[in-house]
Amino acid sequence: MLENISPKVWAALVGAVGAVIGMTTIVTGLTWRQKISMLFAGMALAVLFTPIIVEWMQLPESWSDGVSALIGILGWAAVGKVLLTIQSADAWGLFADVVRGWFGRRS
Repeated sequence: MLENISPKVWAALVGAVGAVIGMTTIVTGLTWRQKISMLFAGMALAVLFTPIIVEWMQLPESWSDGVSALIGILGWAAVGKVLLTIQSADAWGLFADVVRGWFGRRS
């Protein structure tokens, strides 16, 4: 049965497992909605980048599952940190500084 699974589906499943591991150990403070989106981000990154990295690093094909899990973990963590940074950023303060800077140069 497992032999019939497409390599891309397999990479997505293993990437999802990696994303779940990253979710529980690396990034904290996200909502469930953000965690679900990060799960899909880990899966998508694993599907897209596993074949590229395996070929680029000339790894044996049997290592692709491990690479998928690592990409799921690291991809999820990177995107999660970006979300936390956006949450903690003072967007209004940044906007006000940009507008002040823009009008300050004109006068």
